[in-house]
This record gives sequence, structure tokens and C-alpha cells, in this order.
Amino acid sequence: MTQPYRLRIKTAVKIKIGLLVLAGVLLLAAILWQLVNSDLFKREDRIEFKNYQVVTPESVRKTGKNGFYKHVAIIKLPSGKFTQLQVTEALGLEGKYCIAESYKNGHFVSYINAEFDKCV
Repeated sequence: MTQPYRLRIKTAVKIKIGLLVLAGVLLLAAILWQLVNSDLFKREDRIEFKNYQVVTPESVRKTGKNGFYKHVAIIKLPSGKFTQLQVTEALGLEGKYCIAESYKNGHFVSYINAEFDKCV
């Protein structure tokens, strides 16, 4: 049987490949270090609540298990869309709830249940 052809890499080429790999690893480590120490991840989020409104839910139901229940209300917005949000029964007044739009860094996130005196 014939032996398959074997390519031998010279020592100088092995050293060059090793140095290139080491330089690549050091470059990636330096880039990662700069990213970790940059201000990109150290910025605090700006959270705002806008457009407080009083709404009457279409339905309120309990969801959860093992004694840990949340009240979830389906609410029809003035725009005609339906949305679902978690409500706190103590914040409701005669079956009506105060909701607000929640914005994080200027972008709409969701609707939240707010204190009733903020809607008045």
C-alpha cells in the first residue's frame, strides 16, 4: 500500500502562523476590553409615563397557578385597538382603571396601570 502524501510545514512558517494567531487574539481582546469599558452600557435608562386616561375594561380575569394570581384586563383603547395588561385591583375605582403609556428612552414600551389620582 502506498502512503498518502504528507506535507511538512517548516519551522519558520509554524512560527509565523503562531504569531498571527497570537496577534489576532490580542486584537480581539483589546476590542472587547474597549467595548466593556466604554459608556455604551453605563448609560441609565430614561423612563417616562405619558397620556394618562381612565378606561373601563372589557373583561378582567385571573391568571396564574398555585395561589399566585395576577389580574389581567382586556382594555379597548380610544384608537379602537384592544390590549391586555396586568392591573392591580386596589388601583381600580368602581370598575374603572387609570392607564398610562410607558416610554423607555423615548420609545413606546407598553401600557401600565397607574394610580387613579394621576388621571384626574
